[in-house]
Amino acid sequence: MDPTKLAAAIAAALAQVQKSGDLDADARQLAAIENRLKVCKSIGQVQREPAMVQFVAVAKGIIAPEDIRIGGTLRPQESAQMFNAVVAANATLGKVMTEQTARLKKDIPVLDMVPRQLQRVAEGSKPTTFTGVSQKGGTLHVLPAQLFAKLPLSFLRDNADNPQIVPLIRAMLNTIFGNDLNDLGWNGTADDNSDGFLTLNKGWLQVLADSAAARKTVIEPGATSTATLTTGVVANDTALVWTAVETGSPGNGVAVALLDPAANGSALAITVSGKSLFVSLATDGGGDITTTGAQLIAAVAGNANAAALVSVANATGSDGSGVLEASALRNLAGGVLVGWVDVLAQVRAASNPLIRPTAEFFMHPDDADSYNLELGKHVTGSAVLATSDGAGFMRQTINPDPYLPQGVVVYTPPKNLYMGQHQTVERSSNWDGVERATTIVIDQANDYAVRMPDYAVIADATGNWYAGA
Repeated sequence: MDPTKLAAAIAAALAQVQKSGDLDADARQLAAIENRLKVCKSIGQVQREPAMVQFVAVAKGIIAPEDIRIGGTLRPQESAQMFNAVVAANATLGKVMTEQTARLKKDIPVLDMVPRQLQRVAEGSKPTTFTGVSQKGGTLHVLPAQLFAKLPLSFLRDNADNPQIVPLIRAMLNTIFGNDLNDLGWNGTADDNSDGFLTLNKGWLQVLADSAAARKTVIEPGATSTATLTTGVVANDTALVWTAVETGSPGNGVAVALLDPAANGSALAITVSGKSLFVSLATDGGGDITTTGAQLIAAVAGNANAAALVSVANATGSDGSGVLEASALRNLAGGVLVGWVDVLAQVRAASNPLIRPTAEFFMHPDDADSYNLELGKHVTGSAVLATSDGAGFMRQTINPDPYLPQGVVVYTPPKNLYMGQHQTVERSSNWDGVERATTIVIDQANDYAVRMPDYAVIADATGNWYAGA
């Protein structure tokens, strides 16, 4: 449906009407022609995409849906425009390296400059080493995949007067296409199509997991250990293990002291001040301490304030029958809560130092928000939810991506992640009279690679991509 030909046909019909003698018929036909001229004008505004024009014509009732004809190979310019629009509409694809290629197999050349090559050679001598470059990079094998979309006739008719119908259809297809490429880029596990979508291509995570050169580390966000303190001596049956009730680093603030009252006939007494526990041991008439480990265990369990801070039990090898000795106030230790600040520091430390000036973090939005919530707590003492967009760690950008699995972090310069698409793109359509919908098929080929695996870190808490050595 060429807009130029449509305009010419309408002009010819107009000339024919002017020769008629039936004024009423002429008026009705002129009104119809004027309407079509308006449609023709609106179509002319999108004539750079003649395939899309036909959907406008169907919506306006100018042609029947079964007359839609879209097919063939997109011109290189059209293919490039489509590819660029898809990339621009997706945050992650807009960051990584993307390229259209004319070959189904393409090497990705990357020259890695060898560092620290300056040397001093005495006059008349020859250098022992020569500088150069090391050839790195992967190989792209673009494999076909198709996008199938349906446009119901009701959708076209409902949008008959929508001047944005062409941009609407284009944006819908670009969004679906871009989201799938983004999803596959992270989560693709194979390229043999053995199990549907996730086996169309190997994505970046699988490429990094398979690479011996990629940096890998196990992370444990939210992992906790509990603070403890051991007092007494196992051989004397006085060894006790004090364990904080509160898990993580807050338990390190609990302190315990066993005091000799230096008085005769004193009773066992427990005093709690803040997070400090003071135990005044019992003495006999001569002022000697009589409290055993077993007695102290029972006394702590029976004191509500003390039991809210710590629990106490016999250490392994000690039965609690020995008489305790005084000990100075000491803090429990070893309580740890692994937060996202610790995790991101761990990931960055695992990287090749050369990439740190340009590397960025990629992580799931929920993980990025947990990091921001943690920062809010640290800064203000209360939970302040920060948006994940624009968040950073040590002045390096955090890119939240909902298609990245939760619990997985990738740290790399964004352009180190590579997505290629073959420049040949086929587009076709077919009208289904039973379903009363037009099916649009876009046939293209793509693949993913990591240009320099050594310049990337994959950090995994799930065990699906890296479970540790």
